[in-house]
Amino acid sequence: MRTILFFTFLSIFSTINLLSQETSKDKNETVRTVTDTVFVEVERELPENYKMLLKDINDYSDLEDIDEPESFVFEVTTVDLNRGKHEGVSVVIPEAELEQAIKIWEKDLENIFSVFKSKVINEGNLHYVENQKIDGFEDRELSLYAKIDKADDGVKVETYVADSMNVLTSEVDQRAFDRLKAYVGSYAKEVYQDVVDTQIEKEEEILEDLEDELDDLQKDHEKFRKGVKDNEIDIEHAQQDIQTNKRTIELNSEKIAKYKDDMYDAKVADNRDLEKNIKKELKKLERSKDKLQDKNKDLYSDIVEYEQEIMELEHEIKENLNRTFLKKAEIRRQQTIVELYQNKKVNIENPNKN
Repeated sequence: MRTILFFTFLSIFSTINLLSQETSKDKNETVRTVTDTVFVEVERELPENYKMLLKDINDYSDLEDIDEPESFVFEVTTVDLNRGKHEGVSVVIPEAELEQAIKIWEKDLENIFSVFKSKVINEGNLHYVENQKIDGFEDRELSLYAKIDKADDGVKVETYVADSMNVLTSEVDQRAFDRLKAYVGSYAKEVYQDVVDTQIEKEEEILEDLEDELDDLQKDHEKFRKGVKDNEIDIEHAQQDIQTNKRTIELNSEKIAKYKDDMYDAKVADNRDLEKNIKKELKKLERSKDKLQDKNKDLYSDIVEYEQEIMELEHEIKENLNRTFLKKAEIRRQQTIVELYQNKKVNIENPNKN
């Protein structure tokens, strides 16, 4: 099965983009690939470095074979185990690790064949049980031998089953031999599926990290927006304070002018006490006016700082939106990877097809 999934996914995403944006392009313009469709729809908005990153993210060509399991090498052949060289079953499980294959072999002996794990004997690369009643092989005591080794492309398992007298080859006991083949086939499939489960878990962890990163970006976006709003409110308050101070300064200026006239009249009338009191009040008004003018200068400086901070936050918001757009594209790609590995697990077939 080829990777129809991610092409379909991208096609849907591209259609959504096309519907959600006003299109000013010539109606006759053609888009060559699905990836290009995604790219064209945002190239007018994203800066060049982001466009190149998006193009790389939306290149799904390296995912084409993820959902295709590698082939087993499953064969009936001569194997050399505890009872010497006899006909047995051999399988190479692709991508498997030795420890993983041994662990599942022992687990299956315990769970499938009702053989206690304590009965499993491990001697180097040999893993076997002797003289046990093995479920599925009739009500008689049998011995099941396996040699499990690391292979270049995975793990190789060679096995045969024997009674007290003979190794049960296809000539000695066809029924027992067929059951051995069936067991080895299901075991090999189980091991390979366990391998892919590990791959799925790894990719799901990557997806979870990307989703956490997206969540952080969205939280940052809200924080930047709040910062802009807070600075706009501070600007509004500062402008209100400036206007209030201006009105007070105008009133003080009028009072100062009147007091100066009154002081002139008091001086002409040689009323020194009145002149002294007027001069005292005049100084208070002038000090208040100076303070208000200084306060307004500070408020204007504050407004400049608020506006500068808004500009910086707006730049951060724009960068955040670009990063968020790319992060969402990364998440879509990673979701596709997870689904492809899930399909890979489903696509693993029992190598014992006969």
